[in-house]
Amino acid sequence: MTGYWHITAIIMTCTVVITYILQQTWLLFALLIWMGILYYQKRINPIVMIVSMLLMIYVLFLMPHPKPLQDESPLTAPLTGKITSQVKYTSKKTEFTFRTNHTNTLIQVVYFPADNEQPHTLFPDLKHGAVCNVHANSERPSTSTNPAEFNYREYLAKQNIHHQIILQSPHDIACTSESYLNKVFEISHFFQGLIDSTYHSETSAWVKGLVFGDDSGIDKEHLELFRRWSLSHLLAISGLHVGLVMALIYFLLVRLGLFTKEKAGWVMLTFLPLYALMAGGAPSVWRAALMAGLFILMQKWKLVGSLTDVLSVILIIVVGFNPFIIYHIGFQFSFLVTFGLLLSRSWLSETSNSPFYTLLKIGFISQMMILPLQIIYFYTFNPLSILLNVLVVPYFTFFVIPFMFILLAFAPITVLAHKLEMLFVIVHQQILNVLYWVDAHMYAPFTVGTIPIFSAVIYYVFLLWMMHELEGKHYFKAFARGSALVLLLVVLTLRPYVSQTGTVTMLDIGQGDALVIELPYRKGVIVIDAGAQVSFGNIDKSDKVYNQIIKPFLLSKGIDHVDAVFLTHRDWDHIGSVDALVGEFSVGTIYISDYYEIQSDSFKIWAEHAGNVKRVRQGMSLQIGSQPFTILSPGRDWGSPNENSLVLLTELGNSTWLFTGDAGEKVENDIVTAFPDLKIDVLKIGHHGSRTSTKSRFIQEVQPGYGLISAGRNNRYGHPAPEVLEVLDTYGVHVLRTDKDGAVIFQYQDDGGRFLKYVR
Repeated sequence: MTGYWHITAIIMTCTVVITYILQQTWLLFALLIWMGILYYQKRINPIVMIVSMLLMIYVLFLMPHPKPLQDESPLTAPLTGKITSQVKYTSKKTEFTFRTNHTNTLIQVVYFPADNEQPHTLFPDLKHGAVCNVHANSERPSTSTNPAEFNYREYLAKQNIHHQIILQSPHDIACTSESYLNKVFEISHFFQGLIDSTYHSETSAWVKGLVFGDDSGIDKEHLELFRRWSLSHLLAISGLHVGLVMALIYFLLVRLGLFTKEKAGWVMLTFLPLYALMAGGAPSVWRAALMAGLFILMQKWKLVGSLTDVLSVILIIVVGFNPFIIYHIGFQFSFLVTFGLLLSRSWLSETSNSPFYTLLKIGFISQMMILPLQIIYFYTFNPLSILLNVLVVPYFTFFVIPFMFILLAFAPITVLAHKLEMLFVIVHQQILNVLYWVDAHMYAPFTVGTIPIFSAVIYYVFLLWMMHELEGKHYFKAFARGSALVLLLVVLTLRPYVSQTGTVTMLDIGQGDALVIELPYRKGVIVIDAGAQVSFGNIDKSDKVYNQIIKPFLLSKGIDHVDAVFLTHRDWDHIGSVDALVGEFSVGTIYISDYYEIQSDSFKIWAEHAGNVKRVRQGMSLQIGSQPFTILSPGRDWGSPNENSLVLLTELGNSTWLFTGDAGEKVENDIVTAFPDLKIDVLKIGHHGSRTSTKSRFIQEVQPGYGLISAGRNNRYGHPAPEVLEVLDTYGVHVLRTDKDGAVIFQYQDDGGRFLKYVR
């Protein structure tokens, strides 16, 4: 099997992907045909064929399969079982996985502490392996209600978890006992506590992130900066960290004469899995630890095998032990990058390479190996990140990561530790400042949007083909294959520009409004309001709605430029995400009414980032791309932000649309008086279905066929009001509402369109 393990690993991985992710079992026949071709061409021997077939059988019939996403009955209290994961504490929540005794069901248990609560003191008995009684009922995890929104239910299901319990009080759970593994976690907690008590919070966050895999304390802006420039791999514990730990142990044990080389090897074999657990147990650290351990065993047993064989065996072991890990983004990135580097080792090791050129090659291969996944998960990539990786990777390799272990080692010596911390802060802050400057002036993302899985398969075929030509020094052929990759990315990016289908999407942002219009052939992108969360008068000043719903939706559509933003009025549930939108996306023109008062903070952002700000009034006509809009209101100052809402009329998909903001009865009467012949097909119901709007006279006059309501689930305002729904029902208006249907989508062409509900 030496030299062939990568074949079996590829076959096993493809079987898992086809069976679990694609769920297209007919593709297994293509896999069998490929195996037959390899065997016929004598590129694999009978043993490889047999092992590969056995692994396929194991995946199909013996490996535990994920349950489908389906309705499951809640589990009722009391529940008895055992904690099967490390208990994770953050300032925002405490969570762990719990397995019930009777049904063997996995449950995600979460507690959200109050501002003045310390979870460690509230739950002193929460430990790995503890036997617990839970006095709470389970519920289904929340799901996404918008395209591209994070789906928590699906995320847990990919870990074989279909239930969650949200503890309301520490008294809802009582635990006793613990497992032996908990001692390892306690050691990790001890060192992290030592780091917290010795260093400043920002320094300790970096040490805990890079030594123990806990990046929850690192500034969210830093994490986003690293993600935008494909530097997140530097924050994930991997081979470099494991190598440093092994070198440190080897030095202490052998160089100081404590153990022989033989015994030091066994000590390292024992310590590697313990460090993997202490470092959070991420797939990247397990991959590195297992590879290191397997190499030690191969040396002891005098076994022969290539790096590719070792990685392939580790892949088979990891997937065979936990098939659900195939869904983990860290697992996918770690193994793909490592495989890519191993397959390109001849090209990387060319003697003519300078260190800079070698790093550039490594960055190029790493980026190309994960590019489809990066687009699938984040919809965009940054071509310049390859160059920045060349500069930043050595800094982390030779300074930051080793220095983190130095800070850990000297934490008990407070005086020296503080001097070392000062040195780290001075250097690291300057580097971060440079990175932020580069981000501000050179960030040029390539936004692709959602791509079909099949395009990723085509991409990897051409990529492996290109790498094969590079290994053979056939540079012209490699260039041709690389050109095909670029062409594929260009074609994927141009899809909206050749599509004759337009889309109107009323996003579900809770008690607020956010609507996106995409014109056919991408002749324009128009946003009408972009609100944030409001709960009974309490404004959420965070960008939660923007980051979790609006931004991922736009990126998933391949949108990086918005031609126009209409702000109906200044209420937070309509404009709370606009500043963030303008700050991150290219925005052409912001349209507001004559009576919209711009806040000073917003004015600065709009002046710096938006192309233009225009005021409009009743009777004006606008042309945005190929799309005409008519302003029906306000024609005068009504003395109220709601009544001064912009009211917009346009035609989409051979249907007349009216958007009313939060306009009330007075404005409705004014519109039917000023425009007596107005008839519409689709009405965006005013003020989330409040009883102050959508009066009988107005509906009778404009005669809509569809009414769209944006309202939060179980909102405290009672929107939409029963009397409004009664009026709409009386006049035969078909109602679509975000609190019931999730995002409401209208797909159209010139001759008409159809409505779709995201939640069915």
